[in-house]
Amino acid sequence: MHVLEEMSATHDDGNRAVTADVYTFNLLIRACERDGLLSEALALYSAMVDGLRISGHVAPPPDVVTYNSLVKVCEAAKDWRQAGRLFERMKVRVCCFRRFCRLHAARGPSHSILTPS
Repeated sequence: MHVLEEMSATHDDGNRAVTADVYTFNLLIRACERDGLLSEALALYSAMVDGLRISGHVAPPPDVVTYNSLVKVCEAAKDWRQAGRLFERMKVRVCCFRRFCRLHAARGPSHSILTPS
């Protein structure tokens, strides 16, 4: 069964199979590295980037650990082009996120993220 389908599955007792948080996704991507499953790792990454709904929750956005693990999966698969694309995406996404955090921190704790400056 595909990893994303398994994450969405409900057990006989009514509980969800897996919590869809960034730690779970990163662990699954690391498992893909170990087992050489590049397409599965990229499917997990796509779910994170697209905000796919899993187990009633939106998949978390990728973080630095996600990208690092994905590059390692590409290395194991000897897919250097994909590793380069992921590295470039990481630079854009992570730098934008860090700038956003610095901007929010500069506003102070009393400001909402959604409050215009």
